[in-house]
Amino acid sequence: MKKILVSILGIAAMATSACQPKEQAEIATPSGVHEISVTFTADLPGTRTFIEAAEGGWQPKWQKGDAMNVTYKVDGDYTAQKSFVNTIEDGTTGSFSGNLEITDGTHTIYAYYPKDMKDGRAETTFKFALPAVQNVPSLSTFDPSCDLLVSDACSVTVADAALASAGTLHFNRVLAVAKVVVADATTESKLAGKKIKSVTLRSSAGTLTGRVLVNIETAEITGWDSKVSYNYVTAAYEGDDWAADGKNGAFVIVNPVTLAAGSTLTAEVVTDDDDLLVARTVTLSAPVALQSGVIPTLTFNIADGDVSKKSEVTSLTWDFSTAEWQAALEAQAPAAKDTKASNWGVAYGGLSYAAGKDDKWSVDGYIQSNGAGSTSTRYFTFTAPADGKLSVSVRNPKDTENESSTRTVSVKDAQNTVTSEVVLYGNLETREFNVKAGTVNVYASGNGLRFFTLVFTTSGAVDPEDPGQPDTPAEAAELTIPDNLKPAEGTVDPTAMVGFAQAAGVTGGEGGTVLHFNNGQALQTWLLARTKTEKAGDHTPVVIWLSGTFTDTDGRDFSSAHPWFDVKDVSNLSFYGTDGFVMDRIGIFCVRASNIIIRNINFQQPKANNGADAVSMQQCNGVWVDHCTFTSLNQTKDYEDGSTDITHASKNVTVSWCRYIKTQKSCLVGHSNSASADVDITATFHHNWFDGSSSRHPRVRFGWAHVYNNLYEGCTTYGAGSAYGAKVLVEYNYFDAVQLPTDICTFPAKDGDVSNLQGSVAGYLFAGEDVYVNRPAKARNPYPLTNLEYKKYNGDKLATPLTYADFKPAYAYTVTPAEIVPEVVKANAGYGKLGWTEAPVAVDNGGITDFNGTDDDPENPEQGDGDDPEDTSGHTYTLSVNDGKTIIQTKDGAAGASFFTSSTSLADFSKDYSSTSFTVNGTAYKYGIKFDSKGSVTFTTSSTLNSTAQFYFVRRKSTGTGAKIQLVPAEGEATVFETPYDTVGDSGEVALEKGMSYTIKQKSDEQALIYVIVKETE
Repeated sequence: MKKILVSILGIAAMATSACQPKEQAEIATPSGVHEISVTFTADLPGTRTFIEAAEGGWQPKWQKGDAMNVTYKVDGDYTAQKSFVNTIEDGTTGSFSGNLEITDGTHTIYAYYPKDMKDGRAETTFKFALPAVQNVPSLSTFDPSCDLLVSDACSVTVADAALASAGTLHFNRVLAVAKVVVADATTESKLAGKKIKSVTLRSSAGTLTGRVLVNIETAEITGWDSKVSYNYVTAAYEGDDWAADGKNGAFVIVNPVTLAAGSTLTAEVVTDDDDLLVARTVTLSAPVALQSGVIPTLTFNIADGDVSKKSEVTSLTWDFSTAEWQAALEAQAPAAKDTKASNWGVAYGGLSYAAGKDDKWSVDGYIQSNGAGSTSTRYFTFTAPADGKLSVSVRNPKDTENESSTRTVSVKDAQNTVTSEVVLYGNLETREFNVKAGTVNVYASGNGLRFFTLVFTTSGAVDPEDPGQPDTPAEAAELTIPDNLKPAEGTVDPTAMVGFAQAAGVTGGEGGTVLHFNNGQALQTWLLARTKTEKAGDHTPVVIWLSGTFTDTDGRDFSSAHPWFDVKDVSNLSFYGTDGFVMDRIGIFCVRASNIIIRNINFQQPKANNGADAVSMQQCNGVWVDHCTFTSLNQTKDYEDGSTDITHASKNVTVSWCRYIKTQKSCLVGHSNSASADVDITATFHHNWFDGSSSRHPRVRFGWAHVYNNLYEGCTTYGAGSAYGAKVLVEYNYFDAVQLPTDICTFPAKDGDVSNLQGSVAGYLFAGEDVYVNRPAKARNPYPLTNLEYKKYNGDKLATPLTYADFKPAYAYTVTPAEIVPEVVKANAGYGKLGWTEAPVAVDNGGITDFNGTDDDPENPEQGDGDDPEDTSGHTYTLSVNDGKTIIQTKDGAAGASFFTSSTSLADFSKDYSSTSFTVNGTAYKYGIKFDSKGSVTFTTSSTLNSTAQFYFVRRKSTGTGAKIQLVPAEGEATVFETPYDTVGDSGEVALEKGMSYTIKQKSDEQALIYVIVKETE
């Protein structure tokens, strides 16, 4: 490959700040190269933005000997870096000369202002004036999480020692500036002598993203450092000349925003006293515009109540049953109790409650009612003095099993991380959340929750981790879609079919017979009959309306062991759920089915019995799954299997406008690492809402998936994944608080064993035009992951790297602009959004009167492989004996575990016991494990997690008054329990040692072990 030397002879530039680029080895000049001169210029001065620092202002100057770092591509990698020195005298223009070793082809060049240039340079440290009008170019190359001023990309094409083209080098610039005044207004001068290290700005009215804190009075920037943390600005000034005495500091704001009147603005001040906690919140009486050309002054007069010490604060408790809370409510009550008030709020012991316009007043406990999914109008808020844990005691006021809406409590902390927990009806429940220091908001959604207490403690807090600074632009970062290939942006019809299903002409049962089922066993019987008539040549289209509730005993053989309906060897069917219809722990198994539509169905995930999924497709052609909701009832990784699984070479599938609520294995595409026939899979996923779900959104092997306009919100493991040669296009999606937006099997850009997708063959993934917000602190770089060229881990490359055109499907589609995806998706995704309140025909159950749920040749869906990471939060294991005299072990409720080793001799409670059965946790057991001189149960605890054991037992004979059972560790003393005769003995919850083997066995006389449960926790 021919290599060229490019000499940069002139760069005229400005800068405000920079992150020291990584040092690189000097690139050796190969023999036989060619030198080509090229000049890059930056427009002066109109394209630059300055902070006004002195009367009249003045331009930045370069001194002779100053350096500019240049980073560029070599062989497709942004690793080459050189330093160029200014060769002309002092002035506003610099000339930077040097050589770059560049291969033939098109290369992208960036320039960085070196951080060390400003050390000791008070006279030439940049002072800036802010013009009224700014020419602001695209900031697509700007990395706001690094202390770095990066130029726009400059494209250079070199071929046969000739320069074909060159661009103009610009620098990104600041957009808005706000002066910040921090004054000590405390009676005891608590900030006297303290030096301000950082100030954090946070507003309830908008997102702030900022860059730099400087001293306006001296205009010096020496010794500072800064970073961006989610929805607020934070910057550190470590000089000695900005004391907490009312002098001015400034924030440079990257995204201008207007803070509305009535909104709050909080300044959290960190001083050189690490034990001091300083936070001040003000309510804006008038709008404040953080815009170009305007420098507002934000004044924070720190009061006594704004200052505390970490060492003195270990816990905060708010009990809503106390007289103080009731008094606080009464003070704000409207004239007529239990009516609506306008924009009211209550303050109580450092806790505030905010309510929106015309919100209903309540003095009963305290009930919040935001409405389903809303976290905008009513919330509790307080300031956590340090990282810690928040315990929320709450109850769903509805106490009937017919309550259909999901109730949740959600917590948003200072890093804008939203964590939600479902609250069931009836009993008082406690939910715990890890929260970061700073403002913490507590919301309720789903028509209200009754709060009893909030308890914050610093004990058990998660230590904060510094995610480090991102690397310079890398090929593994999000890619650029060519303008001429970008899909059209616009308004989309949420009722229209798009994607591979539409391209294949899927029509389902449209135009055919219309049936209406409210009996699940009738539906299963009808489907089996349909299979036979189709084999006889009758493929008449049929629309099937569904109402009522179908349960796990309505499907195959009317048994919960096979919780699915068989849609097998059939075609031309539409399944439409009415708005109140529920698939309660039962799914749909499609095998060798074609032209199938499934819409507006509320799936409560079935248990993974025999591989059951909510919707499973094997060897199918043409399926549209639309406006369905999939909800995990257990939230345990292996208890439930897939929500929407597309395997065994199924093709022409579209999954659209669906909502996945805390599902663990959401969308598997491609069955296993050996299922190479899945290369035929084609699937489109668009406008789906992955709501607190775990993994597989989708997880693709071999096939081709188009993933666009989906909302990923708080996904706990990873977003979209590609492996084993799959092609996955991930575009125009919105990722909110997702640690790993994309995952790629064995991609070499990943640091260590990070991938969740194990295997030896890489997947291909193109991520472009997506939006990423609230990046978790532990997220790794690159972010996201892409792969266009590697075949396997640290292995060969493709002869020709893939491009966007290789991923883009041929069908036409319009995309929602990525930044408004949350608004559009939340308004339309999930069941109940199509207005199907009732079926167009009366219930007829297909004319079925004799029920038969068994296929002559049944087959089961196959459970997808479990290569997603294990849940490190621990598991729950149980041991018991069922009525069939079989010893059953479960892990997180799913049968088939092997945690315990037990003897096989069984005790029959109908013989020599006081009762024919004994009840534990609501279940009656007829048999137990016999504990005579030989019987025992042994298990070993986790070496990393905390474990507890609880077991239940009963002795055989009334005469065995000395009967005792014992828990014996491999090391240490046994714990002994008296065994009753006519009632069940309970060990209680016993704490166990980590990594220890334990045996439960007889100490004296014969008895039976009924039930054992071992729980692991962090």
